[in-house]
Amino acid sequence: MVIEEPRPKKRQTIITYILIIICIVMFIITLGPTGLILNESSPLVQNLWFKSAYFFDPIYGEQGQNLHSLITAAFLHGDWIHITSNMYFLWVFGDDSEDIMGRVTFVIFFIFCAIIASAFFALVNIIAYSITLNYALLSTPAVGASGAIFGVLAAYAIFFPNRTLMVPGWGRVSAKYYIIIYAIFETVYIFIGGDNVAHSAHVGGFLAGVFFAFMFRKLFQEKYQIAKTVFLPAGHKTK
Repeated sequence: MVIEEPRPKKRQTIITYILIIICIVMFIITLGPTGLILNESSPLVQNLWFKSAYFFDPIYGEQGQNLHSLITAAFLHGDWIHITSNMYFLWVFGDDSEDIMGRVTFVIFFIFCAIIASAFFALVNIIAYSITLNYALLSTPAVGASGAIFGVLAAYAIFFPNRTLMVPGWGRVSAKYYIIIYAIFETVYIFIGGDNVAHSAHVGGFLAGVFFAFMFRKLFQEKYQIAKTVFLPAGHKTK
């Protein structure tokens, strides 16, 4: 887990909390009989999760189906640890990014990152399938908001590169270093694999976040500068 230093905000960042609520409600709705993990046999879950086969399926012909799952898969989670960790990171990093972008832009941003995360996951799996011919790469579903949240992390690193974070085991570290190192580890894990985590979706979401945040800064420079200017007590500096 990570703890950020406090920063006054210019607006109520309600979208972040709405996204968290939606994810929690969807998780509860889609729990299996044990109440511990996602109900993978549920028709609702199978309609909402994302598979690379929806982009390319040379065997069973699922290509072109359920493309809405590029977005909806971000609101499903596998178990309590999955939902808790994702929502914590969204809570820590989402509100400040929303404060900079504004509510409507943040919604667009989150959906954009979710789509690119799923698409990048599919791209990596399709390339891997072309080499290994392992159909499981195409049929294994992906769920979770972590792809979109990695986009939020990327935006946070761009908007608040020098914000101090407290990381257990590391101590105090600048946001840019923490997030860049995190992204590097995720990229390495794409090639290592073996832990049942969609690391390629994380990297795809991160790249989407970098692109969107830089474009936002370029296209809305005045809005960005105003949002970055906060009123702090005497003796404090904005980071």
